Amino acid sequence: MPDRSDGQCVHHPRPRPAGWATRHVMVDNIQREYRVYIPSDYAGGAHGFPLVIGAPGTKQTAASFIESSGFADSAEAYSSVVVVIQGLNDQLNVEADATANPEPNDVSYASAMLDVLSQELCIDKLRIHATGMSRGGRFASRLASELSHRIASIAPVSGLRFPIPNHAGRPVPVLAIHGLADTTDPFEGGGPHYWRTGVPEAIEQWARFNGCANATRRAFGEQGTFGPEVGDLHAISVKQQSHHARRSGEGEDDELPGKDTDGDGFADPASAIVFTDTTAETASLATITAIAFAAKSAEPAPSTAAAAKPVAVGS
Repeated sequence: MPDRSDGQCVHHPRPRPAGWATRHVMVDNIQREYRVYIPSDYAGGAHGFPLVIGAPGTKQTAASFIESSGFADSAEAYSSVVVVIQGLNDQLNVEADATANPEPNDVSYASAMLDVLSQELCIDKLRIHATGMSRGGRFASRLASELSHRIASIAPVSGLRFPIPNHAGRPVPVLAIHGLADTTDPFEGGGPHYWRTGVPEAIEQWARFNGCANATRRAFGEQGTFGPEVGDLHAISVKQQSHHARRSGEGEDDELPGKDTDGDGFADPASAIVFTDTTAETASLATITAIAFAAKSAEPAPSTAAAAKPVAVGS
């Protein structure tokens, strides 16, 4: 394996040119495409870089998602490798409650892609995260269930789901970002057949699964926090007390949900930022916030978090 549990690489991958590149991987005899962004400070040394998976919405191409998300700027700001996946016919395989149709096997596609990138790049296997917009957010929820041994955290934008059944073998930190004015996937629930459950209920289900307690509300959106263009928003945060978090940085003073903001050594693994609108500007900012969470949040290592037994929903 090219990486270790301490975030360092066993081998020394060769340097890669910075910027976007189109790559392919064979899955079930189908050539699948993805886009990968290498930040300018990647040198191919022993220091493992976090990796963020971005998943587009329904009928959205990887190129369109890249253009609207601001991924490149965020990857540079947070020294992260970013990979944007692409569904067949521009549609990732995820249905109601983050389940899926038998084919195509997009979880195998994501896993095969991670195998290739982990061999070719110096990736910190403890900091592989997933975000996505709408359908892509629902697919990130599916990855949290079916690839919990590889996905450290998820930050869905307008798409958080609690998988039924949830196959995650460990608590999975979650940041959900959603607009109150969303009529396609309504915040309080209802809407299309694949949606129905509201974001508060999905957060509560994840909180119980993760063994969380101490539900709190925290205000965000003051001048300078996310910028004046955001408008009114609030956050619902549920704190877990039962597992240790692995810090990914030192000295940061910004207070993103999922960070150890009160100094008790624990992350906030079930949080929701709720915007009062669904404008394109807000959606772009939300995706940037998601990648910032992924790059800088404190997550439990998959190798050690399995010792923290998830609490089943309804128990």
